[in-house]
Amino acid sequence: MATRSIAAVIVALTLTACGSGAATTEAGDPAVDEWATIVASHHGDWRESVTDTDFFCADSDAVDTCAAAYQSGGEAAEALGKDLTAAQEGGEVPAEIATLVADTEAAAAGYSAAYEAWAATGCANPLSSHCGPDEALAMFEAQGELTRQLDAWKPHLPG
Repeated sequence: MATRSIAAVIVALTLTACGSGAATTEAGDPAVDEWATIVASHHGDWRESVTDTDFFCADSDAVDTCAAAYQSGGEAAEALGKDLTAAQEGGEVPAEIATLVADTEAAAAGYSAAYEAWAATGCANPLSSHCGPDEALAMFEAQGELTRQLDAWKPHLPG
């Protein structure tokens, strides 16, 4: 029963993340474009990990692949956070996207921390109701939050 509840949370978060409703703005500010390039360089890896978790975690026979997809997401989130931090050390964030940068960086750190907390439980199955369910739920929620933040960048991303 708890496995179904966690799976329902995954589906709900994925559907919520798909409809971010971010306002569209004109691209073209070179400073904003530089930041968008940083985010775009990690967007594909993140989306792949989310797609893999959606696909493999629905299959009880793919537990190892499911866990690997969450690990991949942790690596993508950590890399994104590091690149955003490094970029802030190297230059000022344009006021237009300052909140978006801060929220994206916080969401990346949130997923990284949630994944690490789940991994520290020693669980092999993110859908297990017997091993780390609170940590797994926090990881699912953090995945949805980072996905929403990345979706909010769409008006600034190329094509």
